[in-house]
Amino acid sequence: MSRERIIIFATVVIMMTISPVTVVGEKMVIGYYPHWLKSDLPPEKIDLNILTHIIHAFAWPNSDGTLSTYNGMIDANLNYQVHLGAKQILISLGGWGNSTAFSDVTGNSSLRSTFITNIVSFIQQNDYDGVDIDWEFPSTLSDRENLTLFMSELRSALDMIDTGYLLTMAISSGNWYGQWFDYEKLVSICDWLGVMTYDFHGTWSSHAGHNSPISSPSNCSDGSVETALSYLRDQRYIPSTQLVLGIPFYGKMFNAPELYESFTGDVTDLVYHKIPSYINADWSRLWDDYSKVPYLLSSDGTKLITYDDSISVAIKTEKAIQENLSGVMIWAIGQDINNGRQPLLEAIGNSMQAVSVINNTPSPETMRLYNSYPNPFNSSTTIQFRIPQNSHLTLDILDINGGIVEKLFSGKLEKGSHSVTWNPPHISSGIYFMVLQSNKNVMTN
Repeated sequence: MSRERIIIFATVVIMMTISPVTVVGEKMVIGYYPHWLKSDLPPEKIDLNILTHIIHAFAWPNSDGTLSTYNGMIDANLNYQVHLGAKQILISLGGWGNSTAFSDVTGNSSLRSTFITNIVSFIQQNDYDGVDIDWEFPSTLSDRENLTLFMSELRSALDMIDTGYLLTMAISSGNWYGQWFDYEKLVSICDWLGVMTYDFHGTWSSHAGHNSPISSPSNCSDGSVETALSYLRDQRYIPSTQLVLGIPFYGKMFNAPELYESFTGDVTDLVYHKIPSYINADWSRLWDDYSKVPYLLSSDGTKLITYDDSISVAIKTEKAIQENLSGVMIWAIGQDINNGRQPLLEAIGNSMQAVSVINNTPSPETMRLYNSYPNPFNSSTTIQFRIPQNSHLTLDILDINGGIVEKLFSGKLEKGSHSVTWNPPHISSGIYFMVLQSNKNVMTN
């Protein structure tokens, strides 16, 4: 979307279309790019209009201080494409299952020096702009001390070459692992800390629950975005501007009849682009307005899928902005691709753009029309919106020329979140706009 178009429409409404957008402003949109998603999302297809940084995953340490990568992972074209788009790319070291040697190589001064030398050589030789440390996870007091030494020495080594190199970390959302990170010192070493605000429930949990809830009810102590921010800022004293909010492009399937009930068997991870097929297979989509995320229930009442969609992703992005965080990070770009579209990434871009249009002064107490995308497997679209007070509203569908296609709703509603389902089999495919209007506000999407 051109700058001229933004200015023209901003004088009338906050304009958020589903066409490609360019993120403006100072907030970061960081995308993890795992090697195994390259065939789904080639470097040329990465949307650098929205993304500000790419984190290439993964390389990892060996016990002798050398580095390993997946076969065929290093791709000069990837780094070239990112730099061609005037963006930055980092290499991520570690990840789940690739972190076992961190304790050894950081705990010995000689090995630590070798490891750091190899990291610096690696990013220079392969044209990376920095390194992201994803140690999952330190687990002892010695690990905590050695991690800090390692990060400090790595920072110094990078600065000796170029003070522009980035050094970042992926961090846990709670104290179970967080106790082994010396954040008081790490904050001054790292450019940002990416909070993994997902995997709040899984195989390890006592009950089925949301993968990435904004808030959790009192009967669930497994955590949420809110508890993560409270822990990191209020207990560990990390400045908001040092934090980046993690957003998952995947969900989890439980063998359970409902949220917060016990489950049997394994918990299965599902990338986002596979989830709409379950809706088409007669699963029921529900919205948890307390946790601000959707979930699905199977028609036979035996399975549950918790996930994020374009609506909850937009809410999380707005949350990051409202909390004055440095931005958001995605695990992982490419997992939402469906019929050539990336609806979750687009939702982030639209949310960032909307805030920039109104000068970065969003208010949680305003009328909000969320980005809506049709289910790619059927013709219906669920339109969700929030109103801060009891209001008389109209909700209309307009064509690209501004003509009214269908009047969906006109009447009085109580404050809170609402949804309307539009089933438009009688119209041709194309771009349509949703207009939500009260006596004080007009919102268009």
